[in-house]
Amino acid sequence: MVLLSVLIERKIESLNRPFSYAYHGEKTVDVGYRVLINFNNSKIVGYVIKKEETNKTHDELEKNLG
Repeated sequence: MVLLSVLIERKIESLNRPFSYAYHGEKTVDVGYRVLINFNNSKIVGYVIKKEETNKTHDELEKNLG
């Protein structure tokens, strides 16, 4: 699995930080790419600022956040 850190364009200062997304797709995604993400039940454009490979499962990642 690949973890992507994505910046979004929103004028709200509290959203002025990257958001993490797990990517399981087959297309190549890299730093600097524009991506379409699901954000608050809306499809918006984001920009990949970091890409990280991981062997952890989705559940393991969720556990580390809490």
